[in-house]
Amino acid sequence: PEVLELLADGEPAPEPSTAHAEVRSVTDGLEPAARQVLDALPVRAWADVASLTRVAGVSARQARGALGVLEVTGLADRHGDRWRRSRVVTGRRDG
Repeated sequence: PEVLELLADGEPAPEPSTAHAEVRSVTDGLEPAARQVLDALPVRAWADVASLTRVAGVSARQARGALGVLEVTGLADRHGDRWRRSRVVTGRRDG
């Protein structure tokens, strides 16, 4: 018998994958272009698509697509034709 089973009064030990909570990042599941655009987004100032395209090293089409994804997921805020990184604090948006 495993040591954990002995300590748990004969109960089966939990599987390693369920024994620990899975730690996830807000960027998990994002496409590379979306991660690049997110990294290029300023936190305080607002940036236009042309500026983000230069900083992120992606095409304007990729930047616009990524911004749409980032907005829907709550990672980017839009003001007219300008964008910035959302201010996310402990799971809530702080704007």
